[in-house]
Amino acid sequence: MVSLDGVGYKAGRRTLLEDISLTINRGECLFVTGANGCGKTLLGNILAGTIIPTSGSIISPVRPGHVSFERQEAVMEEERERDDSRFLDGDGSENPGRSVEEWVREGRSCPGEEDFLGEILDNLDLTRLKDRGLRYLSTGEFRKTMTARALWERADFIIFDDPYDGLDRQAAAYLRGMIDSLSAGGTGVVLLSGKREDMPERTDTLVLLEGGRLLWSGPASEGREKLRRTKENTGETPAPYKVQERDPSLKDAPLVELRDVRVAYGEKRILTDLNWRIGRGEKWLLSGPNGAGKSTLLSLINGDNPKAYGQDIHIFGTKKGSGESVWEIKERIGYLSGDFQLNYRVRTSLLGVILSGYYDSVGLYAHFSEMQRRTALDWMDFCGLKDRGRVSFEELSFGEKRMALIARSLIKSPELLILDEPCQGLDDAHRDRVIALCEDLGRIGELTLLYVTHSDASTPANLNRHLALIPHGEGGFTGNIALGDASQKNGKTLN
Repeated sequence: MVSLDGVGYKAGRRTLLEDISLTINRGECLFVTGANGCGKTLLGNILAGTIIPTSGSIISPVRPGHVSFERQEAVMEEERERDDSRFLDGDGSENPGRSVEEWVREGRSCPGEEDFLGEILDNLDLTRLKDRGLRYLSTGEFRKTMTARALWERADFIIFDDPYDGLDRQAAAYLRGMIDSLSAGGTGVVLLSGKREDMPERTDTLVLLEGGRLLWSGPASEGREKLRRTKENTGETPAPYKVQERDPSLKDAPLVELRDVRVAYGEKRILTDLNWRIGRGEKWLLSGPNGAGKSTLLSLINGDNPKAYGQDIHIFGTKKGSGESVWEIKERIGYLSGDFQLNYRVRTSLLGVILSGYYDSVGLYAHFSEMQRRTALDWMDFCGLKDRGRVSFEELSFGEKRMALIARSLIKSPELLILDEPCQGLDDAHRDRVIALCEDLGRIGELTLLYVTHSDASTPANLNRHLALIPHGEGGFTGNIALGDASQKNGKTLN
């Protein structure tokens, strides 16, 4: 059905893929794995037809369905351009852009299969969101929307890049079942992931990539043992986090306190009567289904959300809106989220991205000291990016960007660290490194950690508090707090 013969890709003088030959047959499930930066996503883009190889040939009779974070970024850029065009035309009305249902339906026109579309939207919990504009979706909700479109298109084969990242438990379970059904029904499936647990039981062919080259390809029955023996060596470089002296007058005061917080956009309630007290040195797991308001809640703390004003919110002992600047808050917080990564779109080097964490800027516009430069290089070494300092951030893989932004969030040794799905897009080795890092940071008594994930495998073991967002009777979500070892509660409460 699809054939690649000696496919390669160069960007300037850099060879990113070399001599890739593969065949994907009808109904075959192909699992492509390897470390971050090995070429998985680039191979997926070539299969999808969004990138043309610079050497070799590809035979593909149709354009497949495609789900990836890069695809999400491209669609969001389209929405921004549409919005800008509307503004420049002088129309002052709000432009919500394409809705969830409109964009999913663009994939294919088939009025006779409305029940099938309804089933997809229901199982991905998108029916309630079908009229919402794409720009107003959370990262997880957008991921579900891309998955819905790929399933609705009924393409001859579908490419899923990091298929379960960002999905809550219900959506991930539905997708796992659909992938098995697609293969059994004759649809080719290509899964690209650095996480071995993402490999379906019914995988036909396993492909291992390393440094842009085909390390091994063959039947999954033979490859599983090879995969178990293969372990990426990421080294034992210690994290260069430096403990800072803190204001002793705030030692016993809560670092953050929210009382009866309510957030709504128009008639849509997001958070309702939420109370949360975060003490210094506590390590929190924040969980909830896609769209529950996790990122909204964190943005109230981080200073990025104007909805924080007029609320009873205290941050670092100061009530929000009492005269503090956003930058005074940000200089004490390290922050990473999927939305932040999607919006970090300036042209700068990897070294500049990490150094920008000192100034809470997107891009680097200030002079830095030699000590700051050495610290940034230490973080690059920890992230396995030691020799990539001058490489443009845009040229990195999604997972490499993730590691760089984790380093950016930590370079100033903040007293409050907020990590929203930090392991999204990471391979096994780098995910293990991030979890080990968080567990090491958990031993620092003065560091406060807020950690968001949908995955048990991506949860540090030493989180000792848990805020689960649950539906409120009046609409929106409120918080349910549990103390103790949060990692032991995942099986019952993590969404």
